[in-house]
Amino acid sequence: MRRLSAILLACLTLACLAPAGRADAGAWLQEQGKTFLSLGGSAFGNRYVLEQEYRLYAEYGAWPRLTLGLDVNEKPQLVGHALAFARLPLPSPWEQTKLAAEIGAGVHHLEYYLGETPEFHPMYKATLALGRGFEIPWGGGWFAFDLAAERRAGLSDPVFKLDATLGMSSGPRFKPLVRLETYQTRGQPVEWTLRPALMFDWYPGLTFVLGLEAKSVTPEAVGLSLDLWRRF
Repeated sequence: MRRLSAILLACLTLACLAPAGRADAGAWLQEQGKTFLSLGGSAFGNRYVLEQEYRLYAEYGAWPRLTLGLDVNEKPQLVGHALAFARLPLPSPWEQTKLAAEIGAGVHHLEYYLGETPEFHPMYKATLALGRGFEIPWGGGWFAFDLAAERRAGLSDPVFKLDATLGMSSGPRFKPLVRLETYQTRGQPVEWTLRPALMFDWYPGLTFVLGLEAKSVTPEAVGLSLDLWRRF
C-alpha cells in the first residue's frame, strides 16, 4: 500500500503541473443522453500456455452529473466479473483537472474446470478517478489515473488497484495510447500489466484500438488485443 500511495502522490503532483485541454477518460462524465461502448478481446501467452480475455464496457450519461456504466470481463476457466457502476463528479482543487468517484456492485467467479459451471460471488468496488487534458504542437491528449479498492466474496483480502492512462485525442491518424495497470493484495508484491496501443478513427464515433500486452507475472510472454470503441 505504501508503494501505491507514493505513486498516487506523484500522479496528483503531475496533474497539477500539466497544461489543460479536452479529453475523454474515466474522470469525465458522459454527456446526458450519450453512450460510449467498447467491445474487445485479447490473447496472451507463449507456446506453452494461452490466456484469452473478452471484455465489454459501456457508459451512459443518465443526467448531467451522473454517468451509469457496465464493466464485463471474462477469462475462460480463470476469472471473470460483471460490474454495474455509477460515477459522480467531485470538486477539484486544481483548475481544468477533473475528479470523480465511482461506486460499483456485481458478481465475479474464480477458476473452474472445463465442463463445470462457474460459481458466482458478490463483489464491490470503489474508485477515485483523476483526469486532465493537454495540448502539444501535434495535437491534444489526456492522461488519467484511477485508484480503486475491490472486495470480492470468496477472497480473504481486498484488492487495491492504481491504473494510469496516457493517450492522444486529436492529431495524427494513428494516435498512441498507453495504459499501465497495477494491483496488490495484502502481503503480496505489486503486479502490473502494460498495454501500449494505437487508436485509429474509422469514421467519426467509431475507433479501432490495436495493442500489445506485457505482464510482470509472465515476462517471457506477450499478448495482442483489439478493441472497438463506439460513441453515439
